[in-house]
Amino acid sequence: MQSPLREFPQALEGQSLRVLVWDQDLVDMWCLDDDGERVPYRGKGSSWHFHADLELTAITQGDGLIYVGDHIGRFTAPDCILIGKDVPHVWKSDGPMTGVSLQFQLGATAGLGSLPEFAHLDRLWSRSGFGLRWQGQTSVELREQVMKMEPLQTMQ
Repeated sequence: MQSPLREFPQALEGQSLRVLVWDQDLVDMWCLDDDGERVPYRGKGSSWHFHADLELTAITQGDGLIYVGDHIGRFTAPDCILIGKDVPHVWKSDGPMTGVSLQFQLGATAGLGSLPEFAHLDRLWSRSGFGLRWQGQTSVELREQVMKMEPLQTMQ
């Protein structure tokens, strides 16, 4: 198997949280700017890759296989999946796939990790190194919260 690609997602000016949306695949995507406008973004989600950010993905449509580290499993909408930083992963969709991903850093002095609300989540972040998947009602509720990150006029 080839080595994973290192993805260097560009944060938009003044953002500590990147919101990525897609409506077909994980290559032709958009990153939301401060006004909620879509800025074209070329993703690597359908290639074996890793990045320094944690990633919380809400699948809104589609299904397929996800490879996270040494694990292979299925995903299906409305799954939500949290992948830790520097964990190699790839999404292999069985057809069109839509969703929203939040990518973020957890530095103690910068980024989301500096917020008091995140102070007691060390166990969650540690377990994200193996990938975490939520299904059922928990997934539906988490997905609703993630989807609020994109303006209502672009949601389907």
